[in-house]
Amino acid sequence: MQRDLTLIDQQYCCKSCQVAHWPKHKQDCNHEYNKPYWQPAWVRERRDPAYVLASAPAVTYGSARQSRYLWGNVPAIDCLCLSPQESASSSGLDLNICFAAAGDIRNLVSTINGLPNDYSGHCRILLNDLDPCVITRNLLILHALLRPGPSIEMAAETALHLWYSAILRSSDAAELYFSAEAVYKSVDLQAAADASFVNILELRGKSLLSASLSMNNLASLGVLMSKYNVSAALNSMREIMTAPSRVDYRDRHLASLKPAHRVAWARNRRIGALLPFSADASAFTEPNRSMFTPTGEWMTMDNANQLYGWPTSAVLQSGQRNGLDGADIWGCLFVHVREQLAEMARRVERFHIDIYITQMDAKELAASIKCGAYPGFSSDCFDRIETSNVVDCIGLDRVLDDWGPLLRRDKRASLLAYTMNWHVNRPGPSDHRVHGRLVEKAARALNVDLSKLMQARFMNPMDMSLRAQLLTLDFYKDAFDDNAQSFNEWLNEQKSTPTARKHGLRMRAKNRIHPKRFGVPLGAGPRDVPDMTPEDFYNTYVVGGADAPVRFMEFEVI
Repeated sequence: MQRDLTLIDQQYCCKSCQVAHWPKHKQDCNHEYNKPYWQPAWVRERRDPAYVLASAPAVTYGSARQSRYLWGNVPAIDCLCLSPQESASSSGLDLNICFAAAGDIRNLVSTINGLPNDYSGHCRILLNDLDPCVITRNLLILHALLRPGPSIEMAAETALHLWYSAILRSSDAAELYFSAEAVYKSVDLQAAADASFVNILELRGKSLLSASLSMNNLASLGVLMSKYNVSAALNSMREIMTAPSRVDYRDRHLASLKPAHRVAWARNRRIGALLPFSADASAFTEPNRSMFTPTGEWMTMDNANQLYGWPTSAVLQSGQRNGLDGADIWGCLFVHVREQLAEMARRVERFHIDIYITQMDAKELAASIKCGAYPGFSSDCFDRIETSNVVDCIGLDRVLDDWGPLLRRDKRASLLAYTMNWHVNRPGPSDHRVHGRLVEKAARALNVDLSKLMQARFMNPMDMSLRAQLLTLDFYKDAFDDNAQSFNEWLNEQKSTPTARKHGLRMRAKNRIHPKRFGVPLGAGPRDVPDMTPEDFYNTYVVGGADAPVRFMEFEVI
């Protein structure tokens, strides 16, 4: 009987490569995670995992000191997602796109790369986030990528490391400081804290980058003035990312991964740089100060994972095109992000794309646009408005009230939103038969023989490894739950229909830009559930980290 939930005991590298580079390979190839029958610590220690105990903390991840979302945890979305017919008819149109609570720049990158290849219009993009640290990072990464001067290939790799690596090459660190000086050099440091400043920077081609920020944003620049060294930075990162108190939560994720991907996960956290396995990391000698506090404390949560920001299938395809094995999944991510950034830079150079960066509460930004505070943006002007999961903070009705009037009165215009928390405090299926069917579907998706597993569990009720497999199946069963009725009740509580109608909008019965939930086709209805191969399920939910309850909504003009 299968003893773990791995799908393929895929080796991290071929034997000839191991022999040729054994000193580099030894630490990873001999890692305990590379053993096919590795088990979580709680299984080896014959105890209950922390996440099933009644005393489990309400907040089950992250640092108690400084926790920020510096990397996206939902795969990048092309917010245009134009069909071939739409692409042909949109090639000459002027477009206005708003990212109301952007987080990082992954959706911006994917959307620009989704423009028609022969685009000749003027695309104006408003990129906003409330967090000064997040928006400062976005601004500096974009400037490093898009400024005239460096080759596109060099700029793309630098931007990648500024975004995803905890440690940098000296050239990357120099670019970070260069971009900060370029962006903030004209700022009046004596201005009042509640004042604002605007700086317009030239990009490749005829495009522009405009920053309209509060003077309070300058506080985030304090991280660049810090003096801690790279060893202190890496120690702080590892202290958070591999905290002993969080071992059971990490092991729950690792137990479902292929051995090679467990090793890749561990290596990524050990070296702190996003690189292919074969790459030499010795040149990475500087901390990425944009990811640490001024005193050198790591700022992301311990479950932050660069892979969660991109579709795993696309990441693996990029790796394959570049000759990388799928086992080296962080190497595949490296080449995928580098390609995406380089393509975006080429498009900014070739097209006319202006990017406007603001740092405001999303509601206040919408009100400011309605009042004419941002020339060129006004009511009825946006072809796409992407609001992230702001609905989880203020409610869907308020999001529609704030942003509905700003959508262009055009049948192709779309307001996008998703919710991660709609299911909280809502009862799940109470019928044990329904629960059993969901577990059966999870077993098929994870390539587990459930009947043999249950038989073995009956014969060996004290076998902790068998219990671990059952807990894993229970964890993933929600991916197959048809909870459309419960979600519809939530929509009614949010007054979605009357609020949308008040602004001349309606929610699409079938989405056109992003599927309604992870693992279903784009045109799926609200009751459709994933019907996936084990490989697709692994890529989406296991290594890709998809959160089953997330629901994506699209609103269009009536």
